Amino acid sequence: MKKSGGDLLWDACRKGKLDHLLEQYILSCKEENKEGAERTASSVRKGKRISGHFPNLAGFCRAKGISMETLAELEKEFPEQVARFYVILEDEALNSGLPPPILSAYLKKRLGYEREAAPSAGEAPEIRFEHDILKDGE
Repeated sequence: MKKSGGDLLWDACRKGKLDHLLEQYILSCKEENKEGAERTASSVRKGKRISGHFPNLAGFCRAKGISMETLAELEKEFPEQVARFYVILEDEALNSGLPPPILSAYLKKRLGYEREAAPSAGEAPEIRFEHDILKDGE
């Protein structure tokens, strides 16, 4: 019996191999881009628009036959692995050459850049200094 995409992801997480599944997906995207490079060049000369296959969260879910909800469930049980998963996708996005407005929208919508972490009820807010406090006033 063939396993569903969700089962494969759970197995990969249990074995610490979720990032390997993601790397396979990324490599498949790069192969598709390489194979389509000649078609793209000739299409550009003919005035057609063909875009490459950008490795992204929705594409991974589609390739593995899972939903975003499945990934959210994995994150509850395997937070460190899913965090690495998002970091890899972030790196791919930042190095993709996408136009800034598209990149910004992707990072906000899919990788959670627009969410601010709010302190829980009864929890003190975290104070961070984004500068060198020891050099203030020099």
